[in-house]
Amino acid sequence: MNDFASKSVLVTGGGRGIGAQTCREFAKRGAAVFVNYLHSRKEAESLAREVGGIALKADVSNPSGVEKMRNAILRKTGGTLDILINNAGVIDRVSSALDVTEGMWGRMVDVNLKGTFLCTQAFAPALLESRGCIVNVSSTAHFQCAFPAAHYNASKAGVVALTKTYARQLAPRVRVNCVAPGFIQTNFQNEYSKERQGEILKEIPLARFGKPGDVAKVVAALCTGEFSYVTGQTLVVDGGRVMVP
Repeated sequence: MNDFASKSVLVTGGGRGIGAQTCREFAKRGAAVFVNYLHSRKEAESLAREVGGIALKADVSNPSGVEKMRNAILRKTGGTLDILINNAGVIDRVSSALDVTEGMWGRMVDVNLKGTFLCTQAFAPALLESRGCIVNVSSTAHFQCAFPAAHYNASKAGVVALTKTYARQLAPRVRVNCVAPGFIQTNFQNEYSKERQGEILKEIPLARFGKPGDVAKVVAALCTGEFSYVTGQTLVVDGGRVMVP
């Protein structure tokens, strides 16, 4: 498939997990891929070589870092960007919402929510020019808020609100959608005990845990012409564990 031949895509947090698989999916479909990372330099540079892309270090919560990344990308592409995937995020394990400190709150909101805001603001002019797409990565955690990390739940709910806001503000030239993954097999999810993983598995109608590729395929699909009449939506990818109207 060459759905994205001649298209350029930036995947924030692209060095590992869902982000890395998203980079592979777009590259497989013909896109020129920019792999953003902060700490996972080795993985990001290896991935960039694998997909024929470019790895770029930037802290998405830092305005000057985002600006430098934008300038570097636009120099490479001649001033355009076709697709922005706001995937960069952090997560904490806490046993109670009361364990969340102000510092933890600030870091979570800075990366998950502010990072999505800063990257969208920075690349919006180029995306408007190219009639591009944005896909934000949220989480099913904020739907039920059973996960005790209040700061994480709130930050991911904010990503959904940003999605709807920018879908209206950037229409009709740019479509903005969101993907909310459920229990996906990444490094964080692997920290759960076997017992807890077994309990979660029983709650999933499709009877398996998700893989990063399951999410990546949905992210890429939302950027194709087949979804040209879809914007402002959040698509849950969780095997049916959380069913929302």
